[in-house]
Amino acid sequence: GRFLIDTGAWELHVMPAFAEKCGLKPLTEKQIGVYAGGRQAVSSNSVADRIILAEFALRNVPVVIPERANGSLPIDGIVGTVVLYRFMFTLDYPGGRLLLRRDTPEASKAVRSESEAAGAIRIPFWLAGDHFIFAEGTANGVGPYLFLVDTGMAGGGFSCPEYVVKETKIELPEE
Repeated sequence: GRFLIDTGAWELHVMPAFAEKCGLKPLTEKQIGVYAGGRQAVSSNSVADRIILAEFALRNVPVVIPERANGSLPIDGIVGTVVLYRFMFTLDYPGGRLLLRRDTPEASKAVRSESEAAGAIRIPFWLAGDHFIFAEGTANGVGPYLFLVDTGMAGGGFSCPEYVVKETKIELPEE
């Protein structure tokens, strides 16, 4: 399947058609979930016996099955942080890859060495709750500000309060 990586989601979502293809059946009553921007969606829950990511197999993974697929992206699901935090993971944006490693001291040392050798930018962050990633950063050279990092933010690439727009002199289109 084709899955979106969403650090703003905690769970694994499987779109209805792909869930049916995989034999996933709802195990709970339908419920209304609230998502970014106050959007609401109806879904049910299930459990996948086995999920395979790269060379890793995960067993008994909780799954959310939305009542209908939202958006125009041709995806089969969404991978959230409950799946990702089982690994040491790297989102390689320039390479368009998700790299998964076992979370061991040796792997951590190797990742640090590889990233330093490649001149990669490492950004410390805080994980709040089960999926809220916060990192310090600047906008137009002003800051630092504390930003929420959400790789699946529907309909946007950057969002901030009005005072940040004013302080950083971000020019917004009239509409």
